[in-house]
Amino acid sequence: MNMSIYDLIVNAFTAEANRTNQNRRTRLREVRQVGQNIESKGGKILHWDQILEELETALVHPYDPKRDSFGYKETAKRLKQVISEVTDH
Repeated sequence: MNMSIYDLIVNAFTAEANRTNQNRRTRLREVRQVGQNIESKGGKILHWDQILEELETALVHPYDPKRDSFGYKETAKRLKQVISEVTDH
């Protein structure tokens, strides 16, 4: 099975993310770190800046916008959604 770079990003984030709930800034930092690791190994992530911007917007709880706590599974799910929207992947 040939995995796309976007699948690799989501899988790497899921594997490396802190398992406890974290604030928005920490989750974005973890996602950025995964992207940097992939790019440092020669991968090129198209639309990466746009994905990060959209993810920052997506990491808001619709029922309580002031709540700033996100689990790694929830963040991975939103990351997949953002990648799908940005890249039509």
